Amino acid sequence: MGRELGFMAILEYEAPGLVKIGRRSFIDVVWKSQKGIVAAFEVRTKKRNLDIVSTQKDRTKLKCLTAQAKFIANVSETTGKAYFHKIVES
Repeated sequence: MGRELGFMAILEYEAPGLVKIGRRSFIDVVWKSQKGIVAAFEVRTKKRNLDIVSTQKDRTKLKCLTAQAKFIANVSETTGKAYFHKIVES
């Protein structure tokens, strides 16, 4: 979908500077333009409670990333429906 909107879509984007030296940190999906990262998505499959973000690690990674919009997407294992949770700067 990102490509259809004119962005470079990258799967498993290695985000520099998000973790300690010697470790790697990947963001599941990133949409980039020439101006930088437009949107970043961490995707998790879940059986239930799709309306609840249950992992602090994903939230922390996204907060440290410079992007216009950041989301955690919980995807239902049974229906495939995605629930998007926007991460806001606080």
